[in-house]
Formats: sequence, structure tokens, C-alpha cells
Amino acid sequence: MKKYILTVILLLATILCCLGQQRPAEIAKRKGELAHATTDSARIQLLLAIGGSYRFSKVDSAIYYIDKATALARKTHFLVLEARALSDKGSIILDSGDIPQGYTYMLQSLNAISKAGDDSIALVAHGAVENRLGNLFMELGEYNTSIWHYRTSVSFYARSLHAAVHNGWSNIGNDYELMGNLDSAQYYQRRAYDYIKKDSASIHVVYSELEGRLGNIERDLGHYGKAVMWCRYGARNALKQNDLRNLSVLYLDLGQLFNKINQRDSSFFYARKTLAVSRQISMKKSEYLAAELLSGLFKSARQPDSALFYLSLSEKVKDELFGPKISRRLQQLALSEQQRQQQLQEQNDELKYRYATSGAIAGLGIILLIALIIWRNYRKQRGTNLLLSAQKEEISSQRDNLGQALEELKSTQTQLIQSEKMASLGELTAGIAHEIQNPLNFVNNFSEVSVELLAELKEEEEKGNKDDVIAIADDLTQNLEKIRHHGQRADAIVKGMLQHSQSGSGTKEPTDINALADEYLRLSYHGLRSKDKSFNADLVTHFDERLPKINVIPQDIGRVLLNLFNNAFYAVNQKRKTAGADYKPEVSVSTSAKDGQVVIKVKDDGIGIPDAIKDKIMQPFFTTKPTGEGTGLGLSLTYDMVVKGHGGKIEYTREGEYTEFTVALPIS
Repeated sequence: MKKYILTVILLLATILCCLGQQRPAEIAKRKGELAHATTDSARIQLLLAIGGSYRFSKVDSAIYYIDKATALARKTHFLVLEARALSDKGSIILDSGDIPQGYTYMLQSLNAISKAGDDSIALVAHGAVENRLGNLFMELGEYNTSIWHYRTSVSFYARSLHAAVHNGWSNIGNDYELMGNLDSAQYYQRRAYDYIKKDSASIHVVYSELEGRLGNIERDLGHYGKAVMWCRYGARNALKQNDLRNLSVLYLDLGQLFNKINQRDSSFFYARKTLAVSRQISMKKSEYLAAELLSGLFKSARQPDSALFYLSLSEKVKDELFGPKISRRLQQLALSEQQRQQQLQEQNDELKYRYATSGAIAGLGIILLIALIIWRNYRKQRGTNLLLSAQKEEISSQRDNLGQALEELKSTQTQLIQSEKMASLGELTAGIAHEIQNPLNFVNNFSEVSVELLAELKEEEEKGNKDDVIAIADDLTQNLEKIRHHGQRADAIVKGMLQHSQSGSGTKEPTDINALADEYLRLSYHGLRSKDKSFNADLVTHFDERLPKINVIPQDIGRVLLNLFNNAFYAVNQKRKTAGADYKPEVSVSTSAKDGQVVIKVKDDGIGIPDAIKDKIMQPFFTTKPTGEGTGLGLSLTYDMVVKGHGGKIEYTREGEYTEFTVALPIS
């Protein structure tokens, strides 16, 4: 028990070290404690703490100490600490811009946690890994998936280390800021900032990252003075703590901000400082963006030689981050993960075969034993019919007991097999986060129009035009009805989000598939319309009104439908750009019940998918969209949710000008 308590305490200390940078005196103190540590677990924790202290200032030193911790944890079979070390290294590599390698270490970390089998100790490590997975999907632009991982991380921290929950809140706020949802972004950043401000004396948390994120929100709101103030606060705190990682990000934010408000000298100053700091700690993304900013500044200053130099530098670093080599590594990583899942399935099948064989052998042995008992009892008691009858009854009773024991063994075997199957589920699962921007846009637009109508109403009233006043009043009534309708719709979506955030991993419940499909069809359509006002398409629905409700996880099936509708609208929109004026985009959805299944069909007359790549579309990271428009994870997650999560099927077909995806879900 003392050993486990010590492990938990040291593990919490490691988390805190990663949240705030240690000063040189504190690092030296940790090194002194390492030299006198008497247990392997203490040495591993101190190595991780020192590595965390160097993370944002000396990346090579951080990796050196984390690698030593990993090797010692493997040697001594401390699986939880090994998982923690792998997660720390993956996070550092992710910060440097190597997404495939960072993801590899995250998967290795999750694998180590799954083998640890001690939930009380693994809780904190699991929360850290989920947080880092959220960082990874944020870099890929999969913000809804990223938020799901961050929320999972917060749930782990809330049950184990309350001081770390602020990190998850801040990360959720950052995702919302990147999505353009500034109200939610500001809420979560303020929540995190107030939390660490209240408790900073005990946990030594740095404000710099939070202050930078608050500055970004003020920038997005157009409050440039406040944005500069927050970013400068953050830069000063980063300098105090020797936090070079966040310092490079804050310098870049200031450089871009001053460029936006046409203060070019200040923009030059901070762009150069960003380049110097990011090179020092190998922050490739900041280096690329700083070089790009400097190229634009020199171009504006009519210095073409310098502009060309920094443009070449930005293109070089950009290729290191997002070039063909990285894409190939992502595809190789996805293939390796598929092979790992296949191996786990083969192991499960082999285990099932072993259990079946063992059961058969055990049954045969029992039968032979019973036969032997009968034979011996028959020879001993054949002279007395009464004793023979008693022995037969006893044997019959034993046979019943043995049969019951055999059934219990089979039940236990089934449970073990099911546990193995559950353990092999893919890590790339996420709950759906509903989009509320569309109804809010309707509310804002109709509100603005109503204000203008009120002004016209006053003018017509003053002129005495009663008929015009009545007509304008009728328009106002219609606008208010639309505002109320879209407000109720936004309210329903928010309630759905709250229900999702409280449901943990998701619970199956009776669901109206017709209503779900209709809702997500319109969410997807209006989402694309908000980005491209020129886009229009015919929405065709053929819903079976007799369709029964089925037990599914609504958030997951909603995510499945949203992915399919988004792909359909993308396909018809691409075709619209090249087809003639006679082309009319059409997306249809139909439902039906057949052979004990609910069948959902999503059909479009867009550009289609070539037969040569049809077998690859469900693979992770495979996408036909241009660079920056897709990550290749949508259909892969859709496949996992339908097949692995609900025991259903998903198929793709193409007939003439039409492309069709078919999803089949079991009714019972």
C-alpha cells in the first residue's frame, strides 16, 4: 500500500512539473534527490520531473531524461510510469511538428496503460494521454474529436488531480476559438484563468499560455488594444519562467497582431524574435509562420531579396511539417494501426479457440470420469439393488452439478472474450459536438433586419402611411417568429451538447432515425451555405414513417450521418464549379426497415469516387480532398462507429451519375 501511495504522489508531482517550468535551483534540487533516491519508482518519477522541467526550454535535455525514465520503467515493469514517459515524449515531438511520430508514442502509451490493470494509479496517466491526444487532433483540425478527448481528460483529472483540470478547460476554449465560437472560447479560458489565479500559490502554474489565448480571443473580437495587453502579459510571464515554447507562440501572436494594425516596425521586431526562439527549441510551426510573416513584411517594404529569402525558408519548413514525406508517414502509421487491430482480433480468435478446445477436453474428461465412477460402483455394488439405485442417483446428481459447472465455465469464457474485444476497440472514437453557429446566424440576421424594419416603421408612421406600417409590422411578426424558431433550435442543440458532455462514453437509447437524419441533413447543408452563399442544392427525403425506434448512441450515429452528408455536399459543390448551368445539385436521404435492420441511404449526383481508390476510403488519413481541406479521418471514424460500435454495416456503390452510401443498423 505504501508503495502505491508513493507512486501516486510522485505521479501527481510529475503532472505539476509539466504544467509550470521549474527554476534552475529547483531543477538542481531534483537532480540532488535523484542521486540519493532509494527506489526505482522514485528514480523514474524524478527523471520525468526533470524532463518536464526542461520541456519548454531545452528539448534535447527533456528527451534525454524522459528516455532514461522510459528505459528504467520498462526494466522494472512499471507500466503506468512507462505510459507516462511515452506520453510526455509524444507531446514534445508533437510540439516540434512531427505529428506521425507523436501519435505513435501516444498509441504506445495507451497500450501500456491498458496492460497496467490498476485503475487507481493509471487514472492520472490516462488523463494526461487523453489531453495529448486532444492536442494531436487539434493540430489536424479535427476540433470536435479534439474537444471529446479534452473532456475525457478533464473527467479523469477531476477524479484524481483537481489542480490539472484547468489545462483541459483551456484547451477546450482554444478549440472553440479556432472554430470561431468566441463566446464558448472566452468562457472556458476565463474559467481556467480564474482557477489557477486562485490556486497558483500551491501549484505554481504559469499564466503565459492562458494569457496568450485570451489575447487571441480579444483579437478575433476586434479589440486590438486588449489583445496586445494580454499577449505582452503572457510574454513577460514566459520569460520569467524560461518557457521558450510559449514565448515563441506569444512573440508570433504579437508580430501578426502588429502587422494587422499596420505597426510594421513592431511586427518586424517580434517576427525576428519568434524566429530566433523557435529555432532554439525546434518549434517548426512557429518558425514557418514567422518566416512567412517576415516575407510578407519585406515584400510590403519593397525589399524583394529579403522577401524571397524568408519565403524560401517558410516553404522549406512548411515542407518538413506538411510535405509528402509526412503524408506517407501518416498513411504508414494508419496501416500499422490497422495491422495491430487485426493482430488483436486474431489473438482474440485464437483465445476463443483455446477456450473451446479446453472446454471440449474438460467435458471429455468429465464424461470419462463419470464412466469410470459408474463402472467401479457397478462392480462394487452389483450384488445389492438398493445400493445400486442409490449410486445411480448420486451419479445423476454429480452429472447435473458438473453440467452446471460446465455452463458457468462457458459463461466465464464468453465474458473474457467480450472483454478482449472491448479492449481492442480503436482509439480514434469521438462523440459528436453539435454545431450551433447556423441557428445563431439566423437569429442575428433576422434581428438586424428587424432593427432596420423598425426604423422604416417609424418613418412610415410619421408620414401617415398606414398600409405600409401594417405591411412592415407583418414583416416584423414573421421575423420574430423565425427568431423564436431558430432560438428554440439552438436551445435544443445546446441541451444535446450538455447531455453528451454528461454521458461519458455514450449510452444506447431508443432513437428516431428519421428525425436524426433530417436534423443532420439540414445542419450539414446550412453549414456549407454559411461558408458559400452561392451554393444551393435540392434536399430530397424519403423517410419510412413506420420505421421503429432502435437502440443506438445518438451522438455517434449523428456523427456518422454528418460525415456522410458533408461528403455528399462537398461532392456536388465540386461538380457545380465545373458543370454547366443546367446542372442542379441534389442530395437525398432515405430510410427503410429490411431483414431486421434499419437501412439509411445517402445519395448524391456529385463527382463520385474512382473505382481505383474505392477500397481505401475507409482507411485512416486517406483523403481525396486538397491539402488543408480534409484529414482523412471522417469515413474511418464513421466505419468504426457503425461496424465496431453498433454491429452494423456500411457500403459504397456508384450507379451512373449517382454515388450512394448505405448504412445498416440492427433493430434489436
